[in-house]
Amino acid sequence: MASARDLAVASISAAVGAAAAAAALRFLSSYGASSAKQRSPPTPCAEHLAVNGCTAERPPVQSPFDPAKREGYISWDDYFMAIAFLSAERSKDPNRQVGACLVSQEGIILGIGYNGFPRGCSDNKLPWAKKSAKGDPLETKYPYVVHAEVNAILNTNHASAAGQKLYVTMFPCNECAKIIIQSGVSEVIYFVEKRIDNSDYVYVASHKLLSMAGVKETPTTDVTNTNQVSGASKRAVHCQVVKSGFAPDCHVRNALLARYAACDPDLAHAEQMFDEMPRPEVVAWTTMITSYRNRGRTFHALATFRRMLAAHVAPNRVTMVAALGACAAHCAVDTGIWIHEYVQKQGWEMDVVLGTALVDMYGKCGKVSDGMHVFSKMAKRNVYTWNSIIGALALAQDGKTALQWFSRMQNDGVQPDEVTLICVLCACAHAGFVDIGRKIFNLAIQGEYGFQPGIKHFGCMVDLLSRSGHLDDAFRVVETMPSQPNAVIWGLLLRGCRARGDSWLSEHVTMRLVELEPENASHYVLLSNLYAETGRWQEAQGILHWMKKKGLRKDAGWSLQMLEDKSKKYTTDGYLLEYKHGASGRMNL
Repeated sequence: MASARDLAVASISAAVGAAAAAAALRFLSSYGASSAKQRSPPTPCAEHLAVNGCTAERPPVQSPFDPAKREGYISWDDYFMAIAFLSAERSKDPNRQVGACLVSQEGIILGIGYNGFPRGCSDNKLPWAKKSAKGDPLETKYPYVVHAEVNAILNTNHASAAGQKLYVTMFPCNECAKIIIQSGVSEVIYFVEKRIDNSDYVYVASHKLLSMAGVKETPTTDVTNTNQVSGASKRAVHCQVVKSGFAPDCHVRNALLARYAACDPDLAHAEQMFDEMPRPEVVAWTTMITSYRNRGRTFHALATFRRMLAAHVAPNRVTMVAALGACAAHCAVDTGIWIHEYVQKQGWEMDVVLGTALVDMYGKCGKVSDGMHVFSKMAKRNVYTWNSIIGALALAQDGKTALQWFSRMQNDGVQPDEVTLICVLCACAHAGFVDIGRKIFNLAIQGEYGFQPGIKHFGCMVDLLSRSGHLDDAFRVVETMPSQPNAVIWGLLLRGCRARGDSWLSEHVTMRLVELEPENASHYVLLSNLYAETGRWQEAQGILHWMKKKGLRKDAGWSLQMLEDKSKKYTTDGYLLEYKHGASGRMNL
């Protein structure tokens, strides 16, 4: 039985997170220092988090005169999930402790439960075993145990569960799903899902039932305030996971990794947790590859993909889609071709997601014909597939073919979206199809495609008109935009002005850029050059002196050189900035 000290630590941990739990441990240890027999060893939670660098550093002491609220507090979703984990610690099941917390839409806790036997049934007389040596199911726990979700719903003291949220440490089975549906619960927020694949019919049936009944299923990485989750909040849940005995479970580890990856801007904690996994499975590898790709760290994404293959971990479809996205952004066409060959050798069906990723990769790497070949082999296509092929043609400056595919898309009954319009307008800009671009843009403004053009579409239109020399029309588009034009919009117009030699309009646009970004040195350099080109030497020198006085300096340009599986980054004066190895290059099947 847990001691009062352990219960105190658990309560503190659930309430205020891992940092407070660690402080409580230090306090309790010092409180019992007078008696070695009364002193308890550190809890597994604190021990694990200290070893893995998850203990939160104490935030700086806030001034008593500071009116701002404290930072580092945990979110509501993590608070309720931590309570579910705390409830799981009451379970006497030696194999799996599950907790649940039923919460109203107003954020009031209605009921808490954990897996155990019914009231009045002695847990000393009923079996806790998962399996019977004799093969007798009555010697196992399954005929007798009541699951945490059911207990949480029944422990509401007659309050209705209809329309409420249920936080559970593990995704509910099909029997619990029936109770959840019948009680009217509107959303199930779960920390980890037990099933590995579709062979576990219990959880497949649960998903099917909840989906058909309209009950929302939300993993903790998808909660609405994920981007606001603090470091202490993540560590608080991590602490409860370890203390509840879930840490060795590979599914829980993967869920924790996904949580850190979703919340950490620099992925520092996710990288640390991943590196500490003894044998990461394909889910963990895919999480890291996807996270690197989503943050624009394509080199790291591809390097991680190669590490996974070197570790003899077989990729799945999700892995390949993530890796193809990194290939497209990094122009690692050799790796992309290897993935395509791997897919063919494995006999995988070219579904819409994988096929679209391949089309996008080939298009962005300049192999449009290969992308078209993949497109033709796909049984199903969606708007993203069409966008990939039209965007590839626009990138290849084949505007005529891009417009033909745009017509085919509409003839096939596929409704264009915002990205489609960007691709088509870019194709018109590269091909010089001003009238066609105007017509398509006007149709979008009239609501023909079901949406109103945004700032990116106006930017494409400004680029189209500027490239073709219609500077006055482009300027009118900028001035009549429904939203405030940003530096990118003015920069597109400026490029057209410079190309056409319109010094007056160039100066006017540059002054707008200076107003928008007063700390950007490149705008002042450009303005100085404009003055010099028109013979206004004194004004040109004055701007350069003013820049020097303010300490503004233009950043040096750089170029990237790719050779086999190496990349080198140089400044304009030939100085080597970066050297990386292992992101691209041909891989053997």
